[in-house]
Amino acid sequence: MRSDLTILTEKQRQVFLLREEGCKFKDIAEKVGISSATASKYYNQAVKTIELAEWYQKKTAEFSEATDITLTKGDVAVIQDALLIFEKVYYEGRTRRPANRYQAEYIETKERAFRELKRRVMIYAMGEEKYSRLTDAFKKGSP
Repeated sequence: MRSDLTILTEKQRQVFLLREEGCKFKDIAEKVGISSATASKYYNQAVKTIELAEWYQKKTAEFSEATDITLTKGDVAVIQDALLIFEKVYYEGRTRRPANRYQAEYIETKERAFRELKRRVMIYAMGEEKYSRLTDAFKKGSP
């Protein structure tokens, strides 16, 4: 489990590295100047942070893979409607804040991907010219 340890706080990094060397929490506590319970807490937080970062990197790589799917224009229209409904429900019900920067980056990446997918589906369904007119009118404030 050797990830980018710069994502950890200094104490988490110290405790994590000492624990990975095989030190007991009691020994770590003495070396770092904290209690063994705190050393255990820092280690568990470090492991959780590293696992989350690795999961985020894996998911980011997975979601960037292309697919080879054939869709009809009817399929695209259904997807377009579903995306618009999902967007409305998602943004109305969004109240939780991300727990850390990796969750925030993951959410931001998913939202960016969602907006790009919606844009591409709408261009395919409406045509480039109509989509451009619609977005230009929206930017000017008239529907």
